[in-house]
Amino acid sequence: TGRCVDSALALGPLIHKFGWKETDYDLLASGSLAGHLIECGAQLTGGIFTDWEKVDGWDNIGFPIVECSSDGSFIVTKPLDTGGVVSTATVAEQLVYEIGDPTNYILPDVSCDFTHVTLKSLQEPDTVLVQGAIGRSPTPDYKVSSTYVTGFRATAAFSVIGPKAKEKAIKT
Repeated sequence: TGRCVDSALALGPLIHKFGWKETDYDLLASGSLAGHLIECGAQLTGGIFTDWEKVDGWDNIGFPIVECSSDGSFIVTKPLDTGGVVSTATVAEQLVYEIGDPTNYILPDVSCDFTHVTLKSLQEPDTVLVQGAIGRSPTPDYKVSSTYVTGFRATAAFSVIGPKAKEKAIKT
């Protein structure tokens, strides 16, 4: 890939490893999905899971791993003996995180349709098979974000909201 988005950090090596072509849109969509899922790290392994109370080991939460195949399917897992969880629910939540339209997730190399993606828990603990992403040719336009110095400073705050917010804050 000649342009960069978070998911391209996974897609680029997959294109190289498997020899995918720039018109292998379904494969590009699958590789982009793998990158999209892991780019927020521990969010995929239960870090912001709706059922956060069921996630053990936050103090040693495992970061996600994707084991990709040349056919575009991949397995999501995490290192053994780490906290967190990989389940169809944690993967599904991360899949729809920040994508806008799941029928048309626009990236520089491919436009993705994730509405046909299937998630299947496998026998090994914390393993989920992901497949079924559909790709179309990329749009002729790019999304651009830019920053420049204007004398402003940024600050960040961490908010914990929702039911049992105090308990969740203590856990984190």
